[in-house]
Amino acid sequence: MWEKDKNMKNTKSVNQPKKPIYKQWWFWVILVVIIAICGGALNGVEEQQLTISSTSQSNTDNSAQENTTPTQPQTPGIGDTVKAGDLEVTVKSVDRNYVADYAKPGEGIEYVKINLSIKNVSNDMSSFNALHFKIENGNGAIETYTNATMAQADDSLGHGDLAAGGTKDGSIVFEVPAGDTNLKLHVYENGFGSKILGTIDLGH
Repeated sequence: MWEKDKNMKNTKSVNQPKKPIYKQWWFWVILVVIIAICGGALNGVEEQQLTISSTSQSNTDNSAQENTTPTQPQTPGIGDTVKAGDLEVTVKSVDRNYVADYAKPGEGIEYVKINLSIKNVSNDMSSFNALHFKIENGNGAIETYTNATMAQADDSLGHGDLAAGGTKDGSIVFEVPAGDTNLKLHVYENGFGSKILGTIDLGH
């Protein structure tokens, strides 16, 4: 009798169908874990893409800002024309270590001969004067042309008047520290140096 009951239990156990896998508790635990891992990975990818996008946008904005930043205008140099009131002034050449016929510069000093051209661009008569030009050396000292009369060039600019559209070429000799290459020529409104109308960099 006991053996018969045992056989019946075994038969029932063999014949009893297994539960589908989706009805197993461990299946849902594994599924939840997989979904959590995938969700975290997707969030990481989205954050990385957002970071890359933000960096790219920032670089684009910086590049656009650099392109739109106004550049400082360069000081006119030799050969450039500068508008100074009614006159246009152009430095044609700079002669360093200029040798005068009857004068010599002091120790540590050299003569610089600046040949320039001026033009009256107004509709009226306009005056010009070599005293309206001063030179600034590398130390920041601003001086008028040399007081050594005998050191002035034969083609000295001098002074005078220009009719409308008239031009005048001439030279001015200045005393500067020997070897000083950081020189600037200032054009003043008058000989008293009250207002600078234009500046020319003699170093380029």
